[in-house]
Amino acid sequence: MNTQIHPRASQLFSILAYDAEDGLFLTEDRSLAFGFICQPLSGADLAVADRVNVLLNQDWPVETLLQVSLWASPDIDAALALMQVRRMAQQQPFHKDMLRATVEFLGQGAQSSLDSAAGMRLRRMQVLVTVKLPMAGAMPTEGDLRRVAELRLSTFQSLGTIGLRPEALGSGHYVRLLSTILNWGADAGWHDRISPECDPASLIRDQLFDFDKSLRVDARGLWLGDRFGTAKAKP
Repeated sequence: MNTQIHPRASQLFSILAYDAEDGLFLTEDRSLAFGFICQPLSGADLAVADRVNVLLNQDWPVETLLQVSLWASPDIDAALALMQVRRMAQQQPFHKDMLRATVEFLGQGAQSSLDSAAGMRLRRMQVLVTVKLPMAGAMPTEGDLRRVAELRLSTFQSLGTIGLRPEALGSGHYVRLLSTILNWGADAGWHDRISPECDPASLIRDQLFDFDKSLRVDARGLWLGDRFGTAKAKP
């Protein structure tokens, strides 16, 4: 019997472990990383641009990778749970039915279009700022930890000055975030957990995909579960 062995999709991700005390991730490619979840700005002026330049002009080591992403997340589960908790004392049947209908309507709006004409879906907008810095060896030295800790603190302060209201990206938030990106649909595993979780006994990168999700490539494009996308060459 021939058994086909396919590469694991988790091998595409380099994040291995997280130190909650220092707020740092250890990666497979000899790097330390940290990140922040931020709130988008409604607008900007020259003063904001100057503050962004302060962030960019820090004393970053050679081969530092700084990434800023805007993510329209379908994860509104925590907001819906909080809505229900705040109304637990309300026991009148009419109000309970109205709350249940509202939660169902909003939950469905994150999975499918609320308006067939406009095609709008509910999303939680987040700005993700991540930084990866190289190490000299496979394991961080005291010098590496001290240098990255200083840059992490100054980055946090700069993001706050810009007005992005940064929140540290921990292992639980990282797993939750990547899970919402990689696992789509109402039956995705992250819907079963309201609070972000990460198993400290497993590699972080092994906790990102649901067991029934696969990543594959064919002539049509890149498939992620039952969804696919195609890349177009641009000048």
